[in-house]
Amino acid sequence: MNENREIYFWWAQDSNYEYDVAGAFITRPKPLYVFADKKIQYNQHTNDPEGCTWYAVMTCITNNWDIIRTTADFDYMRKTAPLYWRKAWFGMELSKAGDMVVDYLNRKYPWQWRTKEQIRNYDDKDILKSIIHEWYCVQMWSPINSVYMIEIKDWVVNNPRWKDWTGHSRTFAESGSHIWEEIVENFVGILPYNVIDIKDLDNLLAVKQFFYNSFIYYPTHMPETPIKYPYMSIETAQVYEKKDPVLYKNLSETVRAWVDLAHAGKDVYYNFVNFEGISGVDKMIINLDKYRSGELPT
Repeated sequence: MNENREIYFWWAQDSNYEYDVAGAFITRPKPLYVFADKKIQYNQHTNDPEGCTWYAVMTCITNNWDIIRTTADFDYMRKTAPLYWRKAWFGMELSKAGDMVVDYLNRKYPWQWRTKEQIRNYDDKDILKSIIHEWYCVQMWSPINSVYMIEIKDWVVNNPRWKDWTGHSRTFAESGSHIWEEIVENFVGILPYNVIDIKDLDNLLAVKQFFYNSFIYYPTHMPETPIKYPYMSIETAQVYEKKDPVLYKNLSETVRAWVDLAHAGKDVYYNFVNFEGISGVDKMIINLDKYRSGELPT
């Protein structure tokens, strides 16, 4: 195996079963894009010979959510991986690689607050397939060997035959036509084409071709709906509160509740066309009361 290490780039370990959310407890948003739209493949470089784990995470995120990875991001992942238990000649657990990328992106884009969700490939086989057909890119991994490298030369995985050798991470995707599931590889200079069709995913799952868990990634805060009319900001309300905590008690919380409702874009009806100043907050209270009582026009 070592003599091939300069040629094949891999080294992923099975998950430690950590996950941030379970699908039953959060509304999973529809991806903004499918892999067929973007077709972005983050290929491993020679200075990242064992970085397949975080390459797969970023491949999922950038194709579904249009978060483009920069050179500075590459440098950060390479330097930071040891802090997330990535070890030379051992590799990195996918859940830890996911944590590293999510932590980084949540500092870079805090208003999106990205998370990862665990998919248990064999307990939740139907969920895995449905998520792929919902156009999610799924971070997956499995053992690979030289037989696998030969098998995919025709760009199709026909038979599950590679049960031994080393772990390697890449991406599940959907072809865009609901005909094929695909593996998005991340090799450099080895394969002429890195998108590999899967002839029969059920067959691969039946023989437990893959490791136990896969992951998907998405923002929990979707882009906000613009507010149509001028209004008092939360920051301005906080200034009033500091000037007179008694007179303006909870002013900023009222503004925050109205702003959250307006940004959510759900059943929002504006009773007024201007919500500026203290009188504007009174209008917000009327708007909120009508919303909460179900009196909004249909």
